[in-house]
Amino acid sequence: MNREKFQEVVDIIAGKEYYRDNKAKTIWNGKYGPRRVIYVEWETGGAQGGNCWGDEAHYYSVSDTEKELTDLYEILKEVCPHISFLQFMDLKKLIYYTDRTESEYYGNYTDYKRANINVDDLWNYLVSNELVDNV
Repeated sequence: MNREKFQEVVDIIAGKEYYRDNKAKTIWNGKYGPRRVIYVEWETGGAQGGNCWGDEAHYYSVSDTEKELTDLYEILKEVCPHISFLQFMDLKKLIYYTDRTESEYYGNYTDYKRANINVDDLWNYLVSNELVDNV
């Protein structure tokens, strides 16, 4: 399997990514291209209740547990079903976490946490550990 074929598998399982032209006036002037990061996102909290009548937004938290990177698992089942548990645990070290906040009106907002793995890093790990043939 070569890098191009690997990217096809990633795009089929995780979906293609939408890229917006930075010079464009609207978000609709973009295109879909290869996925560069596989991720899963979940809500962690935020504030709600703020409105135009002066009510203040109140903080809340969500006790959701971390979501699983199921797209990663599906990709690994497809390209290297023979990966060992120890190799998988080592591969999980490539996962990194980010946070983002989605702001709303009147002080309301929602916080999210995201688990990410870079597609290039994943490919390099699989090749360097001889889990796929780079042909």
